[in-house]
Amino acid sequence: MQDAVRRYRKLNPPRPPLYGVWSVENVAGASADAGVRQWRSVVFADPRALDAVLKVGTRERHALALDMKSKTMILDHRVALNLAEPEADVLVLDGLWDGRPTRAKLRRMRLTTPWFHWILRPELYGD
Repeated sequence: MQDAVRRYRKLNPPRPPLYGVWSVENVAGASADAGVRQWRSVVFADPRALDAVLKVGTRERHALALDMKSKTMILDHRVALNLAEPEADVLVLDGLWDGRPTRAKLRRMRLTTPWFHWILRPELYGD
């Protein structure tokens, strides 16, 4: 078992700072056909990518440049968004999307509960 945990850690680099699944609660200002308007949830699993689950059930991947010091993210090398965390497990994205001011509020979804785990937690199994 310990060998499996070591292999897992080798194949899975450290998690990105915003790691997890974020439910999109509200989007304001974006045009009706803007990509962010179609998001149901956002997944941060790869430090260089943002995966958006669309309202129709499909996924789209965006290249991500995340700078937690300056609280900014750049999607697909063209959309710059400012990050704010007004409270625990809430993320607000502000910026221009297709030239229009856009604001999206996201809430972190719990990946583990006492009775169900969406993710593997190697720290539970020791080294």
